[in-house]
Order: sequence, then C-alpha cells, then structure tokens
Amino acid sequence: MVLIYSVVDHPRLRYTLDLVFGQILDVGYGLTRDPQEFGRFEGLKLWYGAGGPPDVVSVIPSGLLGASGMEKVRVHISRKGEIPVLLFGGVEEFDLLSAIFYMVTRYEEYLVKERDEHDRFRLRDSVVYTDKVYRLPLVHLWVDALRKRWGETAPKPLYSALRIEPSYDLDFPWKYKYYGKWKHIKGSVRDILRAKPQLLSKRRAVLRSECPDPFERMDYMLGQSEGAVGRPLIFVPVGSSPSYYDRNRTLELEVYRELVLSLSERAELGLHPTYGSYRRADVIGQERHALSELVGEVHRSRFHYLRCRLPESYRALIAAGIRHDYSMGYAEDIGFRAGISTPYYWYDLEREQKTDLMVHPFCVMDQSLKHYQKMDPDTAVSAVRRIKSNIGDLGGILSFVWHNSSFDADEGWGGWDRVYEELLA
Repeated sequence: MVLIYSVVDHPRLRYTLDLVFGQILDVGYGLTRDPQEFGRFEGLKLWYGAGGPPDVVSVIPSGLLGASGMEKVRVHISRKGEIPVLLFGGVEEFDLLSAIFYMVTRYEEYLVKERDEHDRFRLRDSVVYTDKVYRLPLVHLWVDALRKRWGETAPKPLYSALRIEPSYDLDFPWKYKYYGKWKHIKGSVRDILRAKPQLLSKRRAVLRSECPDPFERMDYMLGQSEGAVGRPLIFVPVGSSPSYYDRNRTLELEVYRELVLSLSERAELGLHPTYGSYRRADVIGQERHALSELVGEVHRSRFHYLRCRLPESYRALIAAGIRHDYSMGYAEDIGFRAGISTPYYWYDLEREQKTDLMVHPFCVMDQSLKHYQKMDPDTAVSAVRRIKSNIGDLGGILSFVWHNSSFDADEGWGGWDRVYEELLA
C-alpha cells in the first residue's frame, strides 16, 4: 500500500489516486491529513503538498485537484527534462497527479468551442499537439517517473508487458453483394467516371460468384488475431437513418442477421451507433436493444466516425445501458488522445463525479494511417513499430481499430495486410 498525505480530499483527487494506484499500478493506497500518521507509516509514501519531509517523495499541487467547475487553466508542455511534462500556469513544479487528471478527463475538450465537420475535438487544439507529443503514452511515462523516485520498492504496473487488443468496425460487410439493381447501375456508372473499368469486371465476377467480395475479409482478420489476448471485438451497425454517413445494412436483411449471428459465436460484439445518435440516449438505447435481442445483452459501443462530444455523448451511452466505450482516440493521427493506453472510468467534469462508464482508448486506426497521414504500407509499419515500442517499454495495451474494407487493393489498400499483421505481431 502507498500512503498519501494531502490536506485536500476532493473527488478529483480520489479519482486520480484510484486510477494511478488501482488501475495503472498494482497496489492500493490510503489517504491521510495527519502528518504524524504519515510519519509513522513504514511503507511507500507520497507527500502531496508543499513543505514535505526531505526523505519522502513529494509532489507540489497545482490546485486543479482541489477545485470545482470548468475554469480555463493555462497549461503548456515542457521538454526540459528527460520526458515531456504538462505544467500549469507559470509554475515550474510538475504536478503529475493534476496532469494525469487533466489528460484522462479530457479537460481541454470541454473548453474548446470550434470543432471539426463531425463535431469532434480537433487534434490541433490539444496542448500535446506540438512536436507530436500525443504519440507518447504520457500518463504511463509520468507514473513510471514516480516509480523511479521510489526505487526498487516501487509497485509494478498492472500491465507489465505489451498487450494487443484488436477491434473491428463492420461498416460495410460487402462491397458488391446483396445490393439492389439500381445500386449496381449507379456503382457501374461511378466506376466508368472514375476511369476504373477493372471494377466493372470485378463487380460482375463477384455477382456471378466467380470470386469473393473484396470486403469479405473477416475470416482472415479473426484468424490472424487468434493469438491476441481475449476474444476479438467487432462493432456492428444495426440502425438506419437518412444520413449520408449511415449507408450500412440493417437487421431487416436476413443475410446480414445471419452474418451478425455467426460473428457473435467467434467474437464479442459491440454496437456501432448511427451517425446522428451521438447525443441521443433514446436512439442508442433502441439500437442496443435491437442488437441485444439478436445476440444477447450488448454493453459495448464505439461511435460511428468517432463522433463523440463530452459530456453529452458519454451521458447518452450511460443512459442507454452502455458500460464500455471504445471511441477514445483520434481519427487524424495515431497516438493517445487521453495520454493513456489502459482502460479507465470516465469522470464527468461538469457533475464532478466518477461514473461507471469504462473508457477503452485506442491508439491506432487504419484510416488514420492511410487517409489522414497519407502513409504507404512501409511507412505505416514503421509508425506502428514505434508506437508499440513506446507502450512496450512501460507496460500497457495497444488497442487498434481496423475495418474489413481496408484490404481492397482496387481502392488503394494493396499491401496493407502487412500493416495489420504487424499490429498483431
């Protein structure tokens, strides 16, 4: 056990201590305001305050963990030391507990008004955007720095080695199959206008059952992931809407129902809510109910297009019966949106309370590598290796997002199977 001295006892502090000592490090903690009790304790100790004993590890508070409300705070990244640190105001002392709280609660996202076209927080508006610091698991780096101050007696991380956790979005199970006549006519015209006559031949071959549909890659994906920890996780859309972004199949299509049922026997299924439902508990609840009726209770979700706005989106998930979210990551680049690679409970900043919603952050997505960062497969493999190394040195989880459509050579995905297999290696 670690005993922490602090004159402040606030939900923010308790939440951060729970995270650091209960979910990142494999050790419990106690909290005291009594200096004498602290002095008598013979185990690991942390003084969270000014004027700590000279022989004890101490951290000087910035004030964030004793405050309430959403006041704008001045923060910046300093790289003067061995690792990047988040500093508050003009203070040069590093308050790692406040820095961790600031990152994992996504404090900065509540204060930014401008969003991207999908109402998402923009990477460039983050304090960690400079020098691509977001590609480092900062929270784990900071906790590791604390461990080093304790020396050989320091507690071990809960995840002592790199753990791989793949997850998949089944936006479009088929590229050509099970569409109506007019859909194929429009698609054929589009292929001609794009000067890709080979796609016309491929379309005809698939419809004649002469070759597999290019998006039917789930067998390959699940087969490759068999060595990963736990069951694979697949997010399936079941709702419908008039939005351009919701062109998915629904459970009204019998062959899609059969596919979803068969996948539920090989993987854990989660909900992929419709694009417009990201703040609608009623819609998410209806879609969760529909999927649960088919495959059993579903409590996991990832927002379509990662369309998530705090706190409304997470409150909607909770109200709809979702207990695990997998949307915490950037579309624009690989990296750690919350600075952390391992699961943690969401803290509702406006209500100043820890919730039961478990957030599972991811750090790599196929679309981020190819479409946003314009990487080729070789460059992407190198990027994946670097981010795996960043996690592996500290212990943590490499959680990634892949789509079954991201192997289609006709759409520029030739060679990306190497990137996928590198993620699992």
